[in-house]
Amino acid sequence: MALGGGFAAFGRTGMEPQMMHEAAKWVKHVDDNPMVAALHLPNNGSAGAARATPLPDPKLSPGEFIGERFADAPKSAMGSMRFDMVGVLKQNENPVIRQIAAQLGEDAVGNADGSVNIRAASENVAREMRVRTSRFYRTYDQAFSDWARETGKTARWRHMWDPSVRGEFNREVGLAVRRELDADGNPHVQKVAARMKKEFKDLLEYGRDKNIRGFSEIKDNYNYMTRRFRAERLDDLVEAHGAGTVNRLVAESMMKANRARMNRARQAGRVVDELDYETALDLASAYVKSIRSRKYGDFNVHRAFNGDDMTALRDMLDGAGMDEAAIDRITDAIRLKQDKGDKGRLSEAKFRMDLDETHRIPLAGNPNGIGIEDFLENDAEMLFTQYARSVIGAGEIEEAFSNFKVPDTEGNLPNHAPSWSSIKRYAAENHKGSRADWNRAEARLESLYRAVAGIAQERPSDAREAMRLLRDYNFTRIGGQLGVAQLSELGSVIGNGGFRALMQNIPALRHIFASARTGKFSDDLFNEIEAIWGFGTDTVRSSPHVKMDDIYGGTFEGRDFGSTKMQLLDHTLQRGKMVTSVSSGMAHINMVLQRLNGRVLVQRFMDDATGRRPINQKRLRALGISDELHPRIQAQLQKHVDQTTGLLGRKVSRINIEKWDDLDARNAFVNGVDRWAKRSVQENDPGNMPAFMTKELGKTVFQFRSFMLAAYSKQLLAGIHHRDWETFSAFMSSMLFGGLFYAAQTAVNAQGRADCQRRSKSRPGRRRKVRPVGGCAMARALAT
Repeated sequence: MALGGGFAAFGRTGMEPQMMHEAAKWVKHVDDNPMVAALHLPNNGSAGAARATPLPDPKLSPGEFIGERFADAPKSAMGSMRFDMVGVLKQNENPVIRQIAAQLGEDAVGNADGSVNIRAASENVAREMRVRTSRFYRTYDQAFSDWARETGKTARWRHMWDPSVRGEFNREVGLAVRRELDADGNPHVQKVAARMKKEFKDLLEYGRDKNIRGFSEIKDNYNYMTRRFRAERLDDLVEAHGAGTVNRLVAESMMKANRARMNRARQAGRVVDELDYETALDLASAYVKSIRSRKYGDFNVHRAFNGDDMTALRDMLDGAGMDEAAIDRITDAIRLKQDKGDKGRLSEAKFRMDLDETHRIPLAGNPNGIGIEDFLENDAEMLFTQYARSVIGAGEIEEAFSNFKVPDTEGNLPNHAPSWSSIKRYAAENHKGSRADWNRAEARLESLYRAVAGIAQERPSDAREAMRLLRDYNFTRIGGQLGVAQLSELGSVIGNGGFRALMQNIPALRHIFASARTGKFSDDLFNEIEAIWGFGTDTVRSSPHVKMDDIYGGTFEGRDFGSTKMQLLDHTLQRGKMVTSVSSGMAHINMVLQRLNGRVLVQRFMDDATGRRPINQKRLRALGISDELHPRIQAQLQKHVDQTTGLLGRKVSRINIEKWDDLDARNAFVNGVDRWAKRSVQENDPGNMPAFMTKELGKTVFQFRSFMLAAYSKQLLAGIHHRDWETFSAFMSSMLFGGLFYAAQTAVNAQGRADCQRRSKSRPGRRRKVRPVGGCAMARALAT
């Protein structure tokens, strides 16, 4: 994959006319593809088992009602031995804290009482991001490479190491997204623009399905391009020109946009109040502070100031230092009013907080001054990844927190889930422990919430950036043998899925490398696995242009490559990491293991449905599959799955997930395979990590031990909790392969050492190698 960022002009190329319609044809292919429907699975019960909402006792406060409702929230299994965030929180005596933790992060072990381990919001976020970003980059990577070649940017050193190339392409895509698809435009730019338009449309439908505040009022716009701000650029403007100047810029931009809205409303016969300068300045100050704080996330800030989340707006205005009277005046003006005289129609607010993106103010000695565009994000690649992460996080939080709705005296539930501040108040009201205990629990809950929402855990600082660069350098320097260490996970695949299932699917591996680049596999099951779960797409989704600010929360931030030597160093390290990942074999070993693991686990569920090899109920409940849903999944598998017959018996050739007519069974199956696959070939979840791993220092010190920290709960304690054949088989197989590959790795590394032969001859009778090999084999087995 190439990279870029910068300015250069390119002209039209001499292409065949029919190529100009490639983008439109491709979009039609996506719309008509039945497997895309599998991506829109409603997560019924994914954030918690659906339960009938009882009528509240009028004597109870909302917090007391929630406390009674979740009084039986299960505690975590193996709790006294846990240090992961969800494990610790689910040992708390406060039932509301236990329930919040279960809704937000994955419990790596399960419940102490053996009940169903509910699906967490963090798990849904991870799956949605895998599927959507891999779908985007399948189109993007090929189109970018073709564009770079046809516009003369084919030199490998420039294609790989000059960040200006990718940035130029991304800006052209951004402009194309805001316009109609142009048959006379560059077909490669148009192809990515078409993909982004389709993805934005899908995200709008996703937001509506999840009932995100404000999404039901958004009109369909095929040329929609989200607005995103770069907080670090805003920091630079404030530092250079002062907060007062930046606030004045934003206030005047608000007033200019409001006047334009007033004119449109007047022509339509509606009334919109004028936004006075004092109110605009108060709003601008709160708006700028909210963005710069990184406390709420860019997406949540926009929703609040657009009047879609009044609770969050009040919190932001209060955090900006406004008094109660000013907060009431602003929220009353922004809140949508209901027009009783027109059948309950919602009228427009008195004013809406909008910005004129073209507004600039001159400065002394600088006629061009500063403008709103100076801190807007215009890079299409970064806009897509940031927006997708924000919408998915908001959607999963809305679904998870819907379990905390409090009905009125007639049993009617509110339209939307309570806010995060309300949820924490419910927990605080039910807390009986000490203040110190509450503070620790609240800090862990806040970390989980930020991880799911995609909000950075810490404010930007030079120390934080230095530690991130250090981690990137360390990975590039010593990550060359990480691929070999991953091979022990083959034992986990065998143990969990079975040797027969593995051998049945080994022949299908020939399709992986032949089709991995395009993503159009000749094998139907591989296509379905990528469309439903996104397994094996890490190499596709990695980009040097977009960084993960918090690896465990998935917060995307953009990069301004090329402005300074430090940014060029950052870019070089990103490319170095990708080279290390590929050259060590880690990227491709992980891709093969994840795809093979997905096939084996689908076959495992099919063997369970046919009675060949049952899955025990305790493991199924830990996967989120209830005793009631299990036979329904078996029935759907037998009814809809296509199988072929081979030397080792019948095997799955196609899931046909789009044909499943039992939606609850379909969701449970998809979620169960997803959770089992991320345990078999381990993938960390925010809930699996200890609290100190949310801090930059913790991530730096334990950089190469993060998988082991998660594996302690996800593998060792979970295995002790299950105590079934799969656990024993997976451990022994992993230890076997871990020992074999460790011994081979050590032998290869010893070649060329001056003391290799001398050391082996100096102690002829010693059994000094047995203990290290056995210990390393066991360590790798426990960490996979």
